Amino acid sequence: MEDIVEIEKLSWDGYFDEGLANIREIKLEKCWLLRRDYDEGGVSGIIVGPSRSGKTTFIANLVRSIMKNNPDELIFWRGIARCQWTYFKLEKVRLLLSTFQTYEWGDKDREGLVEIADYVAEVRDCTSARDFLDNAKPGYVNVFYMPNWQQLDFLLALSSRLNKRWITVVMDEVQEIVPPNTRKPLCDWIAAYCNTVGQLAKNQISYICATQSYPQVDYQLRAHMLYWVFMPHARVPSKGFLIKQGPLLTLPKGWCIIEGKEGFRRIHFYPCKHHADLVVHIRSVEAMEHEEAAPVPAAAGPADSMLQNR
Repeated sequence: MEDIVEIEKLSWDGYFDEGLANIREIKLEKCWLLRRDYDEGGVSGIIVGPSRSGKTTFIANLVRSIMKNNPDELIFWRGIARCQWTYFKLEKVRLLLSTFQTYEWGDKDREGLVEIADYVAEVRDCTSARDFLDNAKPGYVNVFYMPNWQQLDFLLALSSRLNKRWITVVMDEVQEIVPPNTRKPLCDWIAAYCNTVGQLAKNQISYICATQSYPQVDYQLRAHMLYWVFMPHARVPSKGFLIKQGPLLTLPKGWCIIEGKEGFRRIHFYPCKHHADLVVHIRSVEAMEHEEAAPVPAAAGPADSMLQNR
């Protein structure tokens, strides 16, 4: 366990008021999101909580448990600008980078740009959605960076694989993929994406996503979630849930409440440390080509110079 996510020796201690104390606890290792049953298929869940409430830390705890107990399972983690996958030892990370994007990596502890190969030995370029599956490796956190339009093809490629290997897909900041209240043609794409998520369980694929606020996520995706995980001070939907807002206001750091068909329970999880403080600036190849083709002004006046320097 320790060789996958290094856990700090300290643990989060918190005071439970009477309402929280009456909520039964289950151990992290027994979390319903970790269920693996061929008859029931994969599971889906959404983690909700404000910034710094522990969403990514909780998911890292789940992934650590999967890597320990199901070493043959494929784990895919959606990469974002702030490289939260550095919660894992970097020798246990494999980067899958879309060739439709360019990447400029930075380390907040160093000046200037850095070479990602100096941090992560396992880096693979991927063009088609199928390439991400073919280049993934069990026993690693397969961090994928791809444009949003490729996300649906990626899920379809996972669903059409020719084996029964379990797969877990982690989608951090999922509202960037399926925002609410969109118009055509994006709303049609989102509907297809959400319908595909609803079919993943039949193919032994678990889908775990995270967001700061549930209204930021399209209702069609929320409807397919079997489990909801609420972090401290998360907003709870006013209808359709057993858990109410009150307990979350006093829920200590390092705890969350999960709700599903089994009812609701509280879960304790552990703090993790970053093994590097990496960030990445991502640009689409198409946008770069457009900028390079744009005409350059012969001479810039004072106002133009001010704009260029911003």
